[in-house]
Amino acid sequence: VPLQVAFPVVHEIRRHVLLEVDGRRGYEQVQAHSGTEPTGLFIRDGDQVSIMGLKQAAQYNGCKGVALKFLPDRGRYQVKLKGDAYRNADPILVKRENLKLLSGSTSQD
Repeated sequence: VPLQVAFPVVHEIRRHVLLEVDGRRGYEQVQAHSGTEPTGLFIRDGDQVSIMGLKQAAQYNGCKGVALKFLPDRGRYQVKLKGDAYRNADPILVKRENLKLLSGSTSQD
């Protein structure tokens, strides 16, 4: 029998839900067939991420950064890239499917 974990759904926005786990909030995409079940680990403000799979801005693939916040109206996360080359750069906007949550930054901490 698969383990089922209940996540409180705080607010639904388009195809994303705002979840709260251990007092921290984050947005997660929901499965199209259910509308309420989280697809996996969600990214919270301040989580460490890696960028992958970008086609139009492939130069950012492999870069690491910090998720600053989720922009529900855009369906993207604002990510501040790490490294000297990006010190003065503006944050970039990235879809959830192009972000990998780095170990040590999980919603289950």
